Amino acid sequence: MTKINNKGFLLAESLVVSTFVLTVLTLLFVQFKTLFDSYKNSYNYNKVEAIYNLGSMVNYFKTEDILDKLPEKMENQTYLTLYQTKNDPKGCNTEIGLTDVNFCNSQAEAMGLKTLLYTSSSVNTFKDYLKTNNDSNISQSMKDFINRISLKEKAGLGGRVYAQFDDGSFATISTEVNIDNSITPTVLKNKYCNTTSGDGLYADPTEEGRCVYKGVKPDNYIKFNGELWRIVSFENDGSLKIVKDSSIGNMVFDPGYEENSSLRKEGYIYASSINETRGGTAVEGYCKGYNNTTYSGCKIWGSKTTMLDSSGNHTTDFTYIIGSKSYTESLPDKEAYLNTYLNNTYYNSLNSSSKLLIINHMWNVGDLREYTKGGAAKTLEGDLLDEKKYKWNGKIALLNPTDYVKSISKKGCDSTYLSEFSGCSSTTWLTRSTAQWLISPYYNTGGGSHQFYVWALSSNGGFGGGSPLNKPKGVYPSLYLTPNITLTGTGAQTDPYIILEEQ
Repeated sequence: MTKINNKGFLLAESLVVSTFVLTVLTLLFVQFKTLFDSYKNSYNYNKVEAIYNLGSMVNYFKTEDILDKLPEKMENQTYLTLYQTKNDPKGCNTEIGLTDVNFCNSQAEAMGLKTLLYTSSSVNTFKDYLKTNNDSNISQSMKDFINRISLKEKAGLGGRVYAQFDDGSFATISTEVNIDNSITPTVLKNKYCNTTSGDGLYADPTEEGRCVYKGVKPDNYIKFNGELWRIVSFENDGSLKIVKDSSIGNMVFDPGYEENSSLRKEGYIYASSINETRGGTAVEGYCKGYNNTTYSGCKIWGSKTTMLDSSGNHTTDFTYIIGSKSYTESLPDKEAYLNTYLNNTYYNSLNSSSKLLIINHMWNVGDLREYTKGGAAKTLEGDLLDEKKYKWNGKIALLNPTDYVKSISKKGCDSTYLSEFSGCSSTTWLTRSTAQWLISPYYNTGGGSHQFYVWALSSNGGFGGGSPLNKPKGVYPSLYLTPNITLTGTGAQTDPYIILEEQ
């Protein structure tokens, strides 16, 4: 009997398996490296302690009346080394006019400073220099840090310092920053959360340990991503909820589709085909269209892969009420259009240093009933229970109706129903000149078209519901900042809080 030689087949099979395994390992390595780099950046770059120590050195140089003279001493150099421990001459630079070099060295050594650089040029100019010059006096880890900095800088704001510390951390700030006036969010909250009338920071009456800004002109301005935002609240987990002070544009909440062009409503936004909508032709459940040629948009913020119930457990169903009956249908496969846009296109447009400050947070996205139920006025506690029926965990979203209610300083306006009474909308900083979307689905107890509405604020500050594909409304992104930041400033519009970790 002839014996078959299987060596060729086994070799080919081994090569295929080896190639597959190598590919999988390569993909895993790339994913792991990305996660590791992200962790390293968030842990080592612009930490509060590093920022504070760097600010202390800047203030020391200010007392020595040195900073204003540094641009003259640079001559044709791109940067000056103010302190170093690796290269000679070690210690503080003796040629910049220090009155006591030994004191400077003791300060630097006490905070574990390794390298301190100064430049009067912009971050991008410094980056260009590093790309075109093989400068061995700057460590590769310092170069990596500088190349990762992304800031919206304005001309004429003075110089900038970059520091590397012995513990592997890095920091950079503008020389215009005054660290002596810095404050942490926790200290700020504890210091000012005692207002009882007018504009200011109030204790949240419904959530212990939370504080909210109320009134027409509270000092809650904060600079984020080089733009003006407003602090909505200091959360009981230490984070800050902020909202952009200006709209990023008028957009629809979730586009729809109508095949028959004669039935399309003026001013509504429609996708180019049914398949491009969130519904699609095959989708069933809550967000399905009336038929395979019509989709009316959907008021649900999340999807069956991202939505959570009131206990924080993953859910694929959505329960709603029409009249006295309760119905349960499956959640959509996709996020709302605005959700996708804000957490992809808009998020990717932010500075890298700003992105590091945003944390994933739980958002309340339950459907909120109309102003009254069964003829009885609603309460703020009832509004919150509605909002908390469903949750979504993510980075960027929109404000809730209760955020607006809690920002009103006038007494007796403390529910979505009561806030509609005269004088309420004129005592909140959240009344805008244009209509704006909120995050909560809207429902009324009688059913009807409002079943498909989303909560919104009108230009006069009153509440209203809008169809997801209705005429575009203003979009004011909201997000949560990490509590591990340091602030300077007073919060006034002309002197907003500045995040040192962004400078």
